[in-house]
Amino acid sequence: MTGRSISHYYILRRLGAGGMGEVYEAEDTDLHRKVALKILPQDLAAHPATLDRFKREARALAALNHPNIVTIHSVEQADKFHFLTLELVEGRPLNELIPKVGFNVEKLFAIGIPLTDALAAAHARAICHRDLKPSNIMVNEQGRVKVIDFGLAKLFQPDPVVVDVEAPTLHQTVEGKILGTPCYMSPEQIEGRGLDHRTDIFSLGIVLCEMATGQRPFKGDTALSVMSSILRDAPPPLGELKPGLPEHLARIVRRCLQKDPDERYQSALDVRNDLTE
Repeated sequence: MTGRSISHYYILRRLGAGGMGEVYEAEDTDLHRKVALKILPQDLAAHPATLDRFKREARALAALNHPNIVTIHSVEQADKFHFLTLELVEGRPLNELIPKVGFNVEKLFAIGIPLTDALAAAHARAICHRDLKPSNIMVNEQGRVKVIDFGLAKLFQPDPVVVDVEAPTLHQTVEGKILGTPCYMSPEQIEGRGLDHRTDIFSLGIVLCEMATGQRPFKGDTALSVMSSILRDAPPPLGELKPGLPEHLARIVRRCLQKDPDERYQSALDVRNDLTE
């Protein structure tokens, strides 16, 4: 795709793949600015009902206005391609920044509080990310946090789930087949139960644990064994993974990681408030 134009967007380079297609840096030749272009896979675009649902949810995301959430500019179709135009986010993904022993507490809060605030803003609009993980969290040189790749996002409503453990990020391709990334999935995602915003809170707990200790709370040699651990095992206390962490932080992570959604925090705003405290 590099070096070609779609509508008035000239594609400069491939940035990677997200939860709903490939992402490119492009020049908007009308407005003379650089944007990110996310081109939807053909198998998604081939299903009118799925495409219509995606457009509705993308429009809902476009209504979000938060400094820690990537901005969606438009949903477009041109030259047989369906694509999103998004804010081009600078910085590095969080997974490249977390030290092997985790961040110090000050750095963890500096990232964790705006991250949780971003989730609270999305949830207030009834939008669930469903693929929260460090590679979907960008941090720039000034420390500004941006949550990206809402490609698997959806409005809260029950939805049947089929999990394919062979892909690192499992993509939604047809109606009723949804995803996430196995080591950051909630138990209800794995089991195919209806999802709401509390699935993001479980994933947030995994991210906070990894930020604090450099380790994920659920481990395994394969995607299937990791998912089995998420369903079966109690997460180790934060202090066992890294001694000296505040008990209040350990309590927050422990509550995020409750397997029963009713026993977790019921809102990301409450998580944000406890982190701030």
